Amino acid sequence: FGDAGEVQCNPELPQGMGIQQYRISPDEKRLLIVTGRRAGPPAKQVSYLTYRNRFAEAKTTARDTGDDPDAGESYLFCVDLDADAQTPAAGDGKTWEVRKKPQGEAGDLALAEEPFSADSQRFTYATWRRDARELRVWVADPAARKSRPVLTDTADGEHRSPSIADPFFSPDGTRICVLLEKSGYRHAWTI
Repeated sequence: FGDAGEVQCNPELPQGMGIQQYRISPDEKRLLIVTGRRAGPPAKQVSYLTYRNRFAEAKTTARDTGDDPDAGESYLFCVDLDADAQTPAAGDGKTWEVRKKPQGEAGDLALAEEPFSADSQRFTYATWRRDARELRVWVADPAARKSRPVLTDTADGEHRSPSIADPFFSPDGTRICVLLEKSGYRHAWTI
C-alpha cells in the first residue's frame, strides 16, 4: 500500500463461494477468507404471524430451527497474494483450504481481527464442535500449509460462547491470548 495503485484481491474459491470475512497479513502477502454455503434446503416449514396491514396474517416459510441438523458448510481459506501483476505469488499461489466444517457438524469458527503473528509466518483460529462441546485453538503455518491444535478444551458456556474465543498472538509471537470460560465466566487466557 506504499503507492497510489489499487489491486483487486479476487481469489477463486470453490463452487463460486463469496467472501464473508477476510483478514490480511501484516506483510500483505496472505489473505485469510471465511466463507460458507448451504448444502440443502431448510429442514422445516415454520408458521408465524405477521401484523402488517393492521390484522394478523398467518404465513409459512422454510427455516431451520436449533434442533435441526446443521445444513451449512463453512470454510477457512488462506490465499497467497501477488505483490503486483508481474511478480509470482508467495508460495505456490494456490488457495489453501485450512479448515472445513462439513454439513451436519454443528459448530463454529472463531477468527480474531488480527489472527497473524507480527512476522506473518503463522496465524491462529479456534473451532467449536457443539455436540462434542469441544473447543480447539489452532496455529497454522501457511508456508508449510499445516495446522496443529495447541489447545483442546471442553466449553462450559452457552452454545455461541466459543465463537467469541477469537485467539490472537502476543506482540512478540510467543503466546496466544484467547477468551475461555474455564472458570464459568469469560476470561482472557494465554497459551
